[in-house]
Amino acid sequence: SVAPNARFGSPEEIANVILFALSKDASFITGADLMVDGALHARYA
Repeated sequence: SVAPNARFGSPEEIANVILFALSKDASFITGADLMVDGALHARYA
């Protein structure tokens, strides 16, 4: 499997990250990359 989590993210999971990034809960986050890739990036770290 290419994805370490053995599956691809659902559209709902991706949408939830976007909604979080746009919410007041994320207002203190600045200049960050939110990797939404099912840990694929961790494979190359």
